[in-house]
Amino acid sequence: MKEKYFKYSLIALIILLGWLIINGLWSLVNGLLAAFTVYVMVNGQMTYFTEKRKMGNVLAATLIILEVVACVCVPVYIFIWVLVTKIQYVNVDISQLIETAKHFVSLIEEKTGYDILNVGNVETAAGYLTRSVQFIINQVSGLLVTTVVMIFLLYFMLISSKEMESYIYNLLPFHEENKHAVTREVHQIVLSNAIGIPLLAVIQGITAVIGY
Repeated sequence: MKEKYFKYSLIALIILLGWLIINGLWSLVNGLLAAFTVYVMVNGQMTYFTEKRKMGNVLAATLIILEVVACVCVPVYIFIWVLVTKIQYVNVDISQLIETAKHFVSLIEEKTGYDILNVGNVETAAGYLTRSVQFIINQVSGLLVTTVVMIFLLYFMLISSKEMESYIYNLLPFHEENKHAVTREVHQIVLSNAIGIPLLAVIQGITAVIGY
C-alpha cells in the first residue's frame, strides 16, 4: 500500500512538473514548430553536405543556418524597405484631417445628439489605442523570440540529426512498415504546408495587384 502511494505521488508530481514546464515554455512552442518545419526542408542538404561533400556536422549546420537566416531576413528587410519607401512619399495634410474629423463629430452630434468627444469615449479610445500598441509590440517581440529559438534549435537538430531521427523512429509504437509510412506522410505534409502556404500567399498578392 505504501509503495502504491509513493508510486502515484511520484506520477502526480511528474505530471505537475510537466504541466508547469509546458506552461512556462509555451511561448517557445512556435519556435520549436518552426525549427521542425525548417529541419524537414533542409535535412536533405545536411545529408548532402555530410555524406557527399564529407563536411563536418558543425560546418554543414553553420552553412545551412546562414542560408536560413538569409532566407528569413532578406524578405523581411525588403518588406520593411518597401514599406518605409512608400510611407516617405505619402503626404498627409494634418489640418485637413482635423477639419474632416471635426466635421464628422459635429455631423454625428447634430443628427443623433450624441457627443463622441465626451470624457468616457476619449478614455475608452485611449484604452483601445494603448492595447493596440501593446499588441503590436508583443507580436513583434514574439516574432523575434520565435526566430531566435528556431535558429538555436535548428542548429542542434542538424548537428544531431541522425541520433534524433533514430531516437524518434524507435519511439514510434508501430511496425516497421507503418513507421516508414508515418515518417513519409509527416515529411510530405510538412513540405506541402511549408511550400504551399507561401506560394498561395504570393499568388493571392499577384492577383490583388492585378485586380487593383
